[in-house]
Amino acid sequence: MRTGYIRLYREVLDSDVMSDEGLFHTYVMLMLSVNWKSAKFKGRIIQPGQMVFAWRELPERLRGPMAKPQSVTTLRKRIDSLAAFGVVSVESTPRYTLLTILDWENQQSSVSNSDTVTGVSVSNFDTVADTIANTDRRRVKKGKKTSESKLRFDDSDLDFARWMLTKIKDVAPRTKEPNLNNWADTIRLMREQDSLTLDEIREVFGWANADRFWSANILCPAKLRNKFAELDAQMRRPSRSGAAQYKPPTPPQPIKRRRPPNDQS
Repeated sequence: MRTGYIRLYREVLDSDVMSDEGLFHTYVMLMLSVNWKSAKFKGRIIQPGQMVFAWRELPERLRGPMAKPQSVTTLRKRIDSLAAFGVVSVESTPRYTLLTILDWENQQSSVSNSDTVTGVSVSNFDTVADTIANTDRRRVKKGKKTSESKLRFDDSDLDFARWMLTKIKDVAPRTKEPNLNNWADTIRLMREQDSLTLDEIREVFGWANADRFWSANILCPAKLRNKFAELDAQMRRPSRSGAAQYKPPTPPQPIKRRRPPNDQS
């Protein structure tokens, strides 16, 4: 540990911050996480000794050597305490929170950018650039959720997708588990945009699934939709071996019970 951080630890030991081990850990991790040089964030200059963060991400950023991160509630209380002791200040905005280590320059006067504590480099901790990257990742995740929510299939489409998967696995047992919601939405598109009924889709897929060639090629609703017109035309040609072999399933007929020999009714 370099002399600059030894001096920092001594200053903290003499203050009320040391009365709480968790509070001391939070303060030290904040010291390691703030920017060590100026950077621009959303049109604002973030100075050395400051950090931009979102509360929901702060526990992981300040985790350090702890076995598990602290809760957001705990961190809020500890940072409020640090602010009350006059060692940090916090500014909240609608988009982010800005924390400033007070008297940062004096505390860092003898510490170089390569100093380490417990073997962790100062330059390895999150800075403004990391905050921007985290924001971009959240936007990507949000976009994925939004695209998933646009799927508008109904239960009949999902049931059809499940049935289709069982038939495909009969001919291709190593088929990986698909996203059935996407499959169901493709079935919906076939109904709504291609004006097909589920019975028509079932008939053409059933024929393709029984055909020696097409059974190995039609392994998802998207491929079925793309080739539907061609499959339908080939199914109707009597020369095709598949058409001669395949017959659409008929609904089960009720069982007729035979009357006993002595029944006079």
